[in-house]
Amino acid sequence: MKKQLITLSLLMIGACAAQAQTSGTAKPAATKAQAAKVTVSENMKSFLAMFNGDYKMVQEALTKYEKEGLDRHDMDMYNLIQPKVVSGEIKDKQENYLIEVKSGVTTRKFEIHWEDGKISEIKDLGLK
Repeated sequence: MKKQLITLSLLMIGACAAQAQTSGTAKPAATKAQAAKVTVSENMKSFLAMFNGDYKMVQEALTKYEKEGLDRHDMDMYNLIQPKVVSGEIKDKQENYLIEVKSGVTTRKFEIHWEDGKISEIKDLGLK
């Protein structure tokens, strides 16, 4: 009876691992396809190009591109590097982007909203 339970347990673990591995590979392909379709403005590209892993550069980037009165939601506290635009859209003359960016061993997500060439809103969506 013990051998049968152990065998059954191992089969279930193997099936779960195979399912997790299969679903894990399917999602990044969809994400890459979505990212390829996003048209990113020159301002957004220049903004993200300033992220070099030093929070001081994030502060400079925000100062350069922020609309007066912007709540930075502590984005300028993090040493951000390797930003990636996950999705984007233009709605009512406002550009909206979802980005993922490395911060140490974590990946953080932010929504960035642009209006008239300036960042009008930032939403910190926390860790990925």
